[in-house]
Amino acid sequence: MLVPCQKVHNAPYFILGTARKLLVAAGILEVDFEDAPTAGWANDEVMRANTFLLYDAARQARRYVVVFDSQTIEKLHSDGSSYLNKAFRGKKLPALYGLPPGRPCDWPEWLMPIHCGDHWYLLHVEVNGRRMTVYDSMGHDSKNEMGKHHLRTVFLVKSYFAAVPLAARIGVFDWALSFSTANPRQRDAWSCGYHVCEVARRICTMEPIDTPVCVEDVARRVLANMLSYNSVPFAGAWVPAEP
Repeated sequence: MLVPCQKVHNAPYFILGTARKLLVAAGILEVDFEDAPTAGWANDEVMRANTFLLYDAARQARRYVVVFDSQTIEKLHSDGSSYLNKAFRGKKLPALYGLPPGRPCDWPEWLMPIHCGDHWYLLHVEVNGRRMTVYDSMGHDSKNEMGKHHLRTVFLVKSYFAAVPLAARIGVFDWALSFSTANPRQRDAWSCGYHVCEVARRICTMEPIDTPVCVEDVARRVLANMLSYNSVPFAGAWVPAEP
């Protein structure tokens, strides 16, 4: 699902619950040892707040990238390709970004943060390049159980493109799939979501992927954005690069 607007619904939960996670991840708030492993874990609200940052980063870098939130794959699995097409109609896209009308397949790049069990990973789809890349901070590949989830996710996305006549003609099921070896590795059991946030930002800004991720900096950046984007608009118009 694309982030519909900047208005926060259910604000007390959003601020108190998610802000606490970000404060813990940023090293600002200390918690009991028993709660430490999961207290700072990134959730859907963290990813939703980061989505605004990614759109802004892509716009400033003049990149033509569409960013989906972490519920997209679940909706795609349950509702099929019609879900993505509906998300691009009417007022589903945020007016403040000035995103052009059309279908998701019209965008040359997709970024999709995906949650599976207790782990986050990122799928980067390059339509013009006819390739997909999985960024996994724990280094999972197609040989283990998490890797199987990667492959199921890729199949769902490819099935969407296969239903589009143009994509079908260019053989979507033959698109290259790779598991990034440049992806920074997490050094704990809980920071995978913040690695996804940072790697996605680097893709938007075309920065090197392989430098280590400072989880605290990522959490502080997302927290600052989450607390301010209700009142601080993004400056400038959407000026993407040519697709």
